[in-house]
Amino acid sequence: MHMLDPRSIIALGGFMALLMTLVLFFMRRTYPTPIGGLREWTWAPLLSFLSAMSFMLRDRIPDLLSILAGNLLLFWASYLYYVGSQRFFGEKPRMRRWAVLAVLMTLVLLWFVVVRPNYAVRLAVVCGALLSVFVAHCRLYLRQPERGFAAWFMLGTLVLQASALLVRMVLVWQGMAGRSILEPTLVQSLYVAIYCLTILALAIGAILMVTDALRAKFEQLVAYDPLTGSLSRAAWLAACQRELDRARRHNRPLSVLLIDLDYFKAVNDTHGHRMGDQVLIDFVQRAQGQLRAHDSVGRFGGEEFLVLLPETGSRAATFVAERIRSEVARPHSGLPAYTVSVGVASIDENPELDTVDSLVERADQSMYRAKALGRNRTGWMGV
Repeated sequence: MHMLDPRSIIALGGFMALLMTLVLFFMRRTYPTPIGGLREWTWAPLLSFLSAMSFMLRDRIPDLLSILAGNLLLFWASYLYYVGSQRFFGEKPRMRRWAVLAVLMTLVLLWFVVVRPNYAVRLAVVCGALLSVFVAHCRLYLRQPERGFAAWFMLGTLVLQASALLVRMVLVWQGMAGRSILEPTLVQSLYVAIYCLTILALAIGAILMVTDALRAKFEQLVAYDPLTGSLSRAAWLAACQRELDRARRHNRPLSVLLIDLDYFKAVNDTHGHRMGDQVLIDFVQRAQGQLRAHDSVGRFGGEEFLVLLPETGSRAATFVAERIRSEVARPHSGLPAYTVSVGVASIDENPELDTVDSLVERADQSMYRAKALGRNRTGWMGV
């Protein structure tokens, strides 16, 4: 049966790695936000391509150059994939021990190329060094508390290659190393094919990881106000609808607050818009400090904010509103003094009578009642 020889497999894998390099390069250049690890993930398949070219030219260039260049480039390509994942997850790479391992691998390869040529020993040493990188890479993904499809894809690829390296080392120990990486045997062809597939799969996994990260960033931009970090209007309204549906199912109380910063235009006119932005940020921080973990603050527009209070009736909601109003009225270090007017609306025991729009509208009416009474007050309007 005709078998595709290892040289052809290496050439095919090398050019696929080069293609992945171009894809990752243009992703890095065109994506609007930096993604940790993308730089290393771009360089890794490029080094894999150069490594493949070195192996493909075996017997056509000096063995010392082909063996050393090919294996070192292979090692550093595998390591850069690992570093890319570390940076993606916010971990700081520790290069020193891997550099020491690369130096030791180089010295052993030199000895068993120049002094005592031995392919089996070289293969075992390279497989061991690569196995240590892939095992460390696997452990990195296993440490992550949450893994989506892209992370599972990367982990599966790493486990596959680590298993192939382990099997290859066992075969070497059993005297089945062969004579050369280019020897056209089934074992050699399978080993080379699996590694070429791994390099391609790791690049695809990197692209999936970057895409997931960008999607998460875009979802965050949609869900959160970029200035204050509070929920966007759409996200808050969606959260309120979910809580209102839950309150109806279980006949539970629910309240919302509509909060407006008093005379905010005067703050902007007197102190400038940058100071006005700092006031908005300060307000959200102070308000969140008075809320429970499952309460939500959203920016309704301009200087108006909404607060969602699940499992909270009118009396408790008014108490929360007063806490926020009193906290905001305290002196503000480095900021101009400001106050807020708060409107409260609750469904209490009749959730079927209200919609999200009607709740917000009644909170708005009670907030304007507070303003009409002189501002820096809390108004309430029940069902």
